[in-house]
Amino acid sequence: MDSAENPIADNIEVVPVVVVSQTFPARPSSIPEIRDFVRRCLAQSPLSEEDTREVGQTVSQALLEAAGPSGAISVSFRIFPDHVEVDVLRSGA
Repeated sequence: MDSAENPIADNIEVVPVVVVSQTFPARPSSIPEIRDFVRRCLAQSPLSEEDTREVGQTVSQALLEAAGPSGAISVSFRIFPDHVEVDVLRSGA
């Protein structure tokens, strides 16, 4: 289809993305496992080592804020060639 007939095609960009997600119990004892997960996921990302540490600290802080006797947090990374998107979602009771 000609782009003159389909102006939306001019606004579409296809880029490679890697999506990785894991759920952890919302307890402080999960922090070492989360830090390891963050390091493994971001090892081949475009982030610097300092940025990777900051992401790990931010995710750990989110876990501490969600901590309780039940529940969990899910950490998801969308790794693009030039940037990374992170979601930290609270789940459970």
